[in-house]
Amino acid sequence: MICKMDNKKILKMAACVAGVMVLTSCLKGGDNTQSGGAFGVIDILPSDIVPVAYIDDATPIYSPEFSKYTPGKTVAFSYTINYNAPENTAGKKYFTAVVPKVEEVPQVYASAQLSDTTTLYKNEFTISGAKLAWNMVKNHAFVQTAHPVLAKTQINRFEMSFDVTRPDTIDNQRVYGLVIRAVKESGAGAESEGGIVTAFNLSTFLGLTLQREKSEGNTDVKFRFKYIKEFNKDTTAATWGASDIISYPIAMAK
Repeated sequence: MICKMDNKKILKMAACVAGVMVLTSCLKGGDNTQSGGAFGVIDILPSDIVPVAYIDDATPIYSPEFSKYTPGKTVAFSYTINYNAPENTAGKKYFTAVVPKVEEVPQVYASAQLSDTTTLYKNEFTISGAKLAWNMVKNHAFVQTAHPVLAKTQINRFEMSFDVTRPDTIDNQRVYGLVIRAVKESGAGAESEGGIVTAFNLSTFLGLTLQREKSEGNTDVKFRFKYIKEFNKDTTAATWGASDIISYPIAMAK
């Protein structure tokens, strides 16, 4: 997947991430107006045939702006919801929002063929940290990666791969590794630290792990992101880092 993003977009995305947590506590039929930001997966609500963005597996938000995106696209958006408005008090299966800004989030499919972590890619660049930026939505993990160096305008290629037959054992628990790799395709301008949000489709990964963990009486799937955090001086070898362990409840799986 090729991802094109400059520092301005990175800053806008970071601002969206900072505001997204506001939405979760408010989508309970409150009686006020709420503004913020969220990540979501585009779909068509079959019962009403309207374009929506799911911000989790059970909460669809409607806006005409979402009709510009095909189902399955991943987006970040700003919104305002008036809970007193007639469209939000009529018992509908979705919230109607005013959405002034939508930005498509690059999407990458996680591959079950683990990349060769002993071989470096040409123009591969480092990741100083990785974390979930939002809820898991429709098997998509919105991941924010931090980078010590990014050009002002940079075209990147991200990939994710895994091998469910080779999990780590941490504190007597099985923890799967999802390997994230980043390659600079091109770029120019001043360099600085920055962050990038990518939506990784974990459908295959969850399909392979959920049933296994459930059959063994576990209540969640544990995984963490692995990434190159630094190179040696001549860029012939890398030191790998890992995120905190993430627990995905099996009960949330659809």
